[in-house]
Amino acid sequence: MKILKIVAGIALMIFAIILMMATLVSFIGSLPQIANELSKSTSGGIAYLLGSMVVIVAAIFLIRYTAKKGFQLLKPKPLPVDSIDDIGQS
Repeated sequence: MKILKIVAGIALMIFAIILMMATLVSFIGSLPQIANELSKSTSGGIAYLLGSMVVIVAAIFLIRYTAKKGFQLLKPKPLPVDSIDDIGQS
């Protein structure tokens, strides 16, 4: 079970990294299109800008969730520590 958690954590981290790079590339690629749509001075330009930003923000939340879950699966559980009062009692 421990190995399965490690493999799942690594897979989620790889997925988050790939999604992060894809989001970054698509954001950089959409900047000229957004500028072009906004220069037309129509409502379509503002809708294109808002739609692009909503999708990018949703992708950022997905990246954050998958990376957090991946780190959570990779992090070992802390061992239970006996309190100082329980050490001498048996």
